[in-house]
Amino acid sequence: MAAAEALSNALIVEAILKRVPDPADIVHFRLVSTLWNEVILSFHSPPRVTVHLNRAVPWRDAVAQGPFITPRKLASFPPKLLKSIALTAHPDDDAILPQAVNLLAQIGPHIHHLSVLGGASVGKFVHNIFAQCEFEKLKNLRVILDEKKVHTYKRRDRPYVTWPEVGNPEISEKPKLLKIQYIVESKFLLGSDVSEEQQTFLRFLLAVTPNLESLRVKDDYLSGIPADFGNLSEFRFNWNIGKNKSPDMVTLQNLNVFLETVKVSLERLQLTVGFTGFRRLYDFSQFSDQFRFPRDGIRNLKWFENGVMRIFKCGVRDLEKMGKLKHLDLCEIPNEVYQRANVYVGNILRRDNACWGGITNLKLCGIEDLELLERIGPMFPSLRRLNINVRLWIFKQGELNVFLRMIFERLAPIKALTHISVGAPFPTRFSRFIDFLEYLATSFPDVTEVRIEHCMCDGGTGDRTYQRFYDPAEVDAIQMDRFRNLVPTLLGCRELTEFTGMDIAHLQTGLVFRRGSPFQSELPWKQNKGGKI
Repeated sequence: MAAAEALSNALIVEAILKRVPDPADIVHFRLVSTLWNEVILSFHSPPRVTVHLNRAVPWRDAVAQGPFITPRKLASFPPKLLKSIALTAHPDDDAILPQAVNLLAQIGPHIHHLSVLGGASVGKFVHNIFAQCEFEKLKNLRVILDEKKVHTYKRRDRPYVTWPEVGNPEISEKPKLLKIQYIVESKFLLGSDVSEEQQTFLRFLLAVTPNLESLRVKDDYLSGIPADFGNLSEFRFNWNIGKNKSPDMVTLQNLNVFLETVKVSLERLQLTVGFTGFRRLYDFSQFSDQFRFPRDGIRNLKWFENGVMRIFKCGVRDLEKMGKLKHLDLCEIPNEVYQRANVYVGNILRRDNACWGGITNLKLCGIEDLELLERIGPMFPSLRRLNINVRLWIFKQGELNVFLRMIFERLAPIKALTHISVGAPFPTRFSRFIDFLEYLATSFPDVTEVRIEHCMCDGGTGDRTYQRFYDPAEVDAIQMDRFRNLVPTLLGCRELTEFTGMDIAHLQTGLVFRRGSPFQSELPWKQNKGGKI
């Protein structure tokens, strides 16, 4: 009774909303009453709500597929709640399709965003939906193929379900899609490795959506894509490569052709690879001369991420043709460390007279020469945000204890920086880590955020991002006195100073100093009575 009275009281929800300066900050809220729902949805820019037509529910130690929302209940939802719809198309349940079509036909005119999770047959499922339903306002489509996930919802030993064959369905009006995402997370069942067949529906949709602005594909294959994309400004491709299967080089050939067709309109480009298996022994020579950028470049590109330069070859001349770049992210081999892993990045930084004055955001992985850090400022004079990963293979005696300071001293001449992120080995001694804190507390006063992550490497074991552990014996009274005196300065010198990848005496993992917030720590950093720790 008391709960019902509270949910019918407008003063309570108003009091709650007064604590939120900007309604746009509300990301999640629970639909608890008609009155509260109406208040939330009355905002000029209401938070995005996703209605799951058949949400998974907890069952025993796993999850199970829940029932569909009833048409009657769905009809009671305000139209603003029906803009974003999600559903699961389980491959072992042939009753899913008619139920989904029945509901989508009811609310199709209201849907702006549609997300479908399914197994290997999810493409045919979506094909059927578009053949039988109309989506007048649909702008964004997200299709996820994740057999591992959908088969935890409902495990049944049944023959593989075959959806009705759909050739070229008659569509009275072409979809007005602006963004399509096709994401393959896992596929392991019999008959689920034929990627080209699975992408048939994707090619069909692309052929009838010439006004598409954004396309994301994550799969182990890229089909030939229709060429009529005069408005495509964003393309993201994540190539899944497994250790037990040779990559299909037709993918790179199709990618070459596609980039040539969209080179004029493209403004954002992401090329990455998702490896499975032990990448240290991976043979990258097989990709030699398979990929190429358009001969005359992608001149309107503003945002570029190349996650595997050993596959998606990108030289200095290719970058020089991207005259409008603002964001540049280069990595030679992701999550992989061995010597000479930054050949391409090193060649770019050693380029004489090269200058990218428009780039404000820069990320470089695997820098192996500290002298290259001194080249960043002159080559990128407008740089505001810098993210680098630095490693050395041979350290002189004691050099590791001052390695972080050596890095930051070389970054100090870049005066326009506002955000710095560094991945590098931390000092081996806690006292030398405190030395670096003292340096950082009085340096880089104009930098808003500094984030530092410990990452170690050696030539024998590959990538080692293990935590830097400081023994309790090192964290003695003297060092804690030094640390205690630094806390107020570190809290006030910039908006954020953050350290991750460290363990201090089994008491503290990481350190965060945020201006305006109290310092949270399990360390005895506050002075006790009697001067004892």
